[in-house]
Amino acid sequence: MSLSNTKSGTILFLCLVFTLAVYAAGGSQARADEAAFWRNNASVMKSEAGEAREVAAGVASGLAHADRGNEIVSGLISQAESYLDRGDDFTAAADSSMEEGKYERAYRLYSTAKLYYTGSATAGLNAKSVLHGIEGPRSEPAGTENGKLYTTEEIVK
Repeated sequence: MSLSNTKSGTILFLCLVFTLAVYAAGGSQARADEAAFWRNNASVMKSEAGEAREVAAGVASGLAHADRGNEIVSGLISQAESYLDRGDDFTAAADSSMEEGKYERAYRLYSTAKLYYTGSATAGLNAKSVLHGIEGPRSEPAGTENGKLYTTEEIVK
C-alpha cells in the first residue's frame, strides 16, 4: 500500500467520524427541541381540554333534573354523560403520559379528550334544544312569521 492511499483513507475516515459527530450533536439538540415543542403543545392542549370540560360539565349539570321521558332526550343525555366520562379517561391517560415524558402522546390524548368534551356539550345542548322544543314558549321554529320560514339572510335584512 502506498503512502498516498493511506493518507486518503485516513482523511476519508476522519471526515466520516467528524460528520457522524456533528450529526449526533445536532441530532440530540433536534430531539431536545422536538421534546420542548411537544411539551409546550401538550400543555396548551391540556388547558384547552380543561376549558372544554368545564363547558361540558356545566351543560351536563343543567340536565341533571331534566325530564327523561322523551326517548330522544334520554338518549342525548346518556350520550353527553358517556362522552364526559370518556373524555375524563383520556385526560387521565394524557396526564400519565406527561409524567412519563411522552409529550407527543400526551398532546394527542388531550386532543382526543377535548373532542369528547365537545361532543358531550353538543349532545347536552341538543337535549336542551329538544326539551325547549317540547316545553318551549311557542310551537313554531325560530324565524317564522305568518307561517313562513325565513332564512337567516332574510331575517337580517
